[in-house]
Amino acid sequence: MALFRLLPVVAGFRSLGQLGRPRGGVVEVANDAELGRVAHIRTPIRMSAASVTVRAAAPRLGQHTDEALGALGYSAADIEGLRRDGVI
Repeated sequence: MALFRLLPVVAGFRSLGQLGRPRGGVVEVANDAELGRVAHIRTPIRMSAASVTVRAAAPRLGQHTDEALGALGYSAADIEGLRRDGVI
């Protein structure tokens, strides 16, 4: 639903790259090892004493699955079994 509210605003721009051009910038670019330069919508929060920036590209789907399940106590064999069974 939120996407539909954003579309009229975005429709005025020819490309996502133009969103970063207005004063204050709406888009920040982060570098990703596989994807190269990736555009991210900036945070709307502005603080005078701190710089809030995009430090890294957003994680891809499943990028941290093994680490998260390992932290919850699942062994590598358990995780492989979940993957083999199509659970993850």
